[in-house]
Amino acid sequence: MRHITLIAFSVLLFKFEGRGQKFEPDTTINNILKIEDYRSIEQSLGDIMEKLNHAAPLPDVYYTNSLSNLYLRLVFFPGSTRNSFSRFEIGTKPAGKKYEMLPKFNDFGPESGISIGDSMKSVIEKKGSSYKKYRNAGVTVLFYEISDMSGNHFLQCYNMPGYSAKYYFRNGKLFKMSYGFDYP
Repeated sequence: MRHITLIAFSVLLFKFEGRGQKFEPDTTINNILKIEDYRSIEQSLGDIMEKLNHAAPLPDVYYTNSLSNLYLRLVFFPGSTRNSFSRFEIGTKPAGKKYEMLPKFNDFGPESGISIGDSMKSVIEKKGSSYKKYRNAGVTVLFYEISDMSGNHFLQCYNMPGYSAKYYFRNGKLFKMSYGFDYP
């Protein structure tokens, strides 16, 4: 179902918003959990491979913060190093969903300082104006990407083909963000 939603966003109302400030990718959660860094995951969460949902299109695991108002989704790419996650998603926790709590984390956020509840203007100020914008069913998505591996030091360092970040807004407020590498 998630793939159908993403495809719908990709097809509906595409709008390119120009080129401007350089997009800087986020790679951490609270400057503690790091993309493609099994040590940071194991030091903070232990070995979490047994907790993965293998029924998902890409294996993943969900957690909630100590206030139980946000969720964190860690996405694992098959073939990656054990406990090395390639994509993070943060969002407003749906009512009734039960996820394992991470008591050390009051909040979840990337190193750029973006937070759930931020305005679209605030996100654009932090991430730049080189994005694509999608709208569907009252949700606006800002999509940023880096896709030129041959000309991009960041992608070369991680040996990954692409990186993307998506910021989801309802009524002008951020309610979900997803960032990390694209599945090769």
